[in-house]
Amino acid sequence: MVCRGTGKRISQAEKNLYDNDVDVFWQKKAWVDKFVMRDLATRFVEKKNAKHGEDVWVLLFCDNLSAHLDEEVKRTFGNAKVLLFYFPPNMTNFIQPIDAGLGRTVRISIGHFLDQWLMDEDNMERWESSLTAGERRIISVGFVGQAMRKVMSVDYDNMRVGCFERTGCLMTIIANEEHDKKIRPQGMDTRNFTVPSVRTPTMIVDGANNNENENIVGQDEEAAALQEEQTRLAEQGDEEDGDYELDDGGQIDDNPAEPL
Repeated sequence: MVCRGTGKRISQAEKNLYDNDVDVFWQKKAWVDKFVMRDLATRFVEKKNAKHGEDVWVLLFCDNLSAHLDEEVKRTFGNAKVLLFYFPPNMTNFIQPIDAGLGRTVRISIGHFLDQWLMDEDNMERWESSLTAGERRIISVGFVGQAMRKVMSVDYDNMRVGCFERTGCLMTIIANEEHDKKIRPQGMDTRNFTVPSVRTPTMIVDGANNNENENIVGQDEEAAALQEEQTRLAEQGDEEDGDYELDDGGQIDDNPAEPL
């Protein structure tokens, strides 16, 4: 969670009251700049090593945000065996799992916890009048922690995995129709979207196997045409996230009646 300001005047007593599961960062405009990202990378590595060990590689999906491209950030991750995968430019709204419903689910959960807290008349009165900035931060950080624990619970496993499946982030190098049909990028016309199959090219030795060589060239042209079509669709995509809603069971509803 990134808060506006430098954090230099925040007392340790306040920080001690923050939810233990939430990392709090400070930036003048509440942006994730390269300095925040460097701190975040260090904390990520610490938690990765504690959970998976120092010798295990993990995969981290990133946008092309300038902070993600910072050389120090990349070194911190690389030295700790965190493999960074950068999404192509202008494709975030199609293939970023957070934008496929995960981020929206967290925001909805935060709102639910806030609503429950405000049901208490005393809390409502404090929220509207007497809360200090520090108290608001403590309460807000607490709601974020509660929401993340809910979304990361077993009850939401299918939702989280589904966000990675629908964006293609769980695609393997081996074509699998059962799993590939789950790839449905948000805002992209599925009639014009095809999951490319993996082909093993035939090795050309001493100019032989000309027929195979022609097939490979044709496959390359097909792949180039597919990439061009996906790029065109990406440029036409809806920049807004949140085209998915939760149903009563905590799952993603692909066809919401009305936007929230």
